[in-house]
Amino acid sequence: MLTIVGFVVLCILAYVGVATMGYLSGGQANSAFEGAARVFRPGIFAVMVFANATFGAAVALGFQFTKFAVVIAVSIGIVVTYWFSVAVVGATVSPRTLAGMGFVIFGALMMS
Repeated sequence: MLTIVGFVVLCILAYVGVATMGYLSGGQANSAFEGAARVFRPGIFAVMVFANATFGAAVALGFQFTKFAVVIAVSIGIVVTYWFSVAVVGATVSPRTLAGMGFVIFGALMMS
């Protein structure tokens, strides 16, 4: 049980990092090239390294209980980045997007 909780917590941390990195690099850029170049700024790069290391640790824990660890981690990431977009970027919540989140969560549960 502790492995599953650790997996979920690390997935959440990883995808908050991924979403933050994307927002700080691409969300603040005026072009795709500038967005890619901004990743190499020290603060953004540090967030990217943290997010990737955390994702690797999460998947390592996930593989202890399912062969679908990567798929489930990405599903958790979809939910986390959805709420990041709502909380930080100002995206709106609609019945359609909530239904989509329900399908993602249901699919992840069916695989675990």
